[in-house]
Amino acid sequence: MSHGRNLQINAIYLLGLILFVANGVSFTRADAPSTPTDPSSGSGIFDVTKYGAKADGKTDDAKAFMQAWTEACAFQGKGALLIPQGTYLMGPVTFEGPCYNKGSPTVELRGTLKAPPGVDQFPTSAWITFRSLHGLVIAGGGTIDGQGGLEAWTATECPNQNKCKIMASSMKVISCTTGQIRGINFVDSKGFNLRINKSKFFSIDSVNITAPEDSPNTDGIHVSDSSYLKISNSVIGVGDDCVSLGDGNNYIEVTGVTCGPGHGISIGSLGKYKKERPVNGVHIKNCTLKGTTNGVRIKSWGGSPPLVAKNITFEDIIMDDVSFPIIIDQKYCPAHHCPDTPSAVQLSDITYKNIKGSSFTRLAVNLICSSQVPCKNMKFIDIDLNYQGTGSPTAAMCQHAETTNSGTTNPPPCRQLL
Repeated sequence: MSHGRNLQINAIYLLGLILFVANGVSFTRADAPSTPTDPSSGSGIFDVTKYGAKADGKTDDAKAFMQAWTEACAFQGKGALLIPQGTYLMGPVTFEGPCYNKGSPTVELRGTLKAPPGVDQFPTSAWITFRSLHGLVIAGGGTIDGQGGLEAWTATECPNQNKCKIMASSMKVISCTTGQIRGINFVDSKGFNLRINKSKFFSIDSVNITAPEDSPNTDGIHVSDSSYLKISNSVIGVGDDCVSLGDGNNYIEVTGVTCGPGHGISIGSLGKYKKERPVNGVHIKNCTLKGTTNGVRIKSWGGSPPLVAKNITFEDIIMDDVSFPIIIDQKYCPAHHCPDTPSAVQLSDITYKNIKGSSFTRLAVNLICSSQVPCKNMKFIDIDLNYQGTGSPTAAMCQHAETTNSGTTNPPPCRQLL
């Protein structure tokens, strides 16, 4: 177990001691794009090597990629940007629409894209950006290698300071509709691996995301200001949250995700900034968490402006040696200087159902809600969490939380700390 995990366990444990839609979210779109498996040669295929990409892992191929994209985007048909097998060093790029007839070329990634190794070559917060596209498909089984390392992971200073230098995300998808990312591998991002922002009817399926357990701020998938989005059948092991859902999200489903190492699957953090937008309708189900520092978590900052997060369901979750399987932390503040006023983020209509497995700590359920806006209508149904150690049962602690219990109740119902 890492030193960082020990520190977080001790802090949250002491604090606890002293102190989609609720019924499911699903969506289908008849016009959702299919992923090509083997684009044949022809005028609609824009092979980056035909535009001068060297694929030698040393030459910056960004110019060749942009030339191929420009022609693919203007193609009067369904084009495809083809990235054959090989290793392509590529500086920061933005693939932007709208394209011809408002459709997007398919991106068929079969090779490996490698970011520049240093941290000074990134003028924006992302290495690869897709913006303002309809019907974007990214597939092909290839790899996005952020070439993160000590230089990036020590320069970030996140999350130990409220204001810190944020390293570039490996990929950012902004203002895209009816698209999907499938079968892609992400390794060693400098910052977040994959960020989805202001997008609708988008799916992420069968991705693999890895970064060292001690790499800070390397969230697997972060979603914000998006609606009708699904993350499924993916394996994520990173140094921060495997999946993090920020403000402005509506009708988000996370299913079939295996998480570990990492900080678990989180909603938040919420309330750090002014004018954040509400969260409504999140369904996290059929997921497995292994050896993570948290299980399923909701976190908001103390001293936050008013905000609402509601209709959230965590269902059919397996915990394997997880430090805090179920946790709400409305005093979230990883920095050294923390607000001394309560969070104004109102959490309500939250269901935990059929959550089973083992807890690394005795405190399997830890609800630290706000004294200003207590958590409302929280349901616990068939919870069975056992302490990994011997001779002691698990425990539940609650602060400012309105809870009900039914079915299996292990640990026993919350002891309220006021």
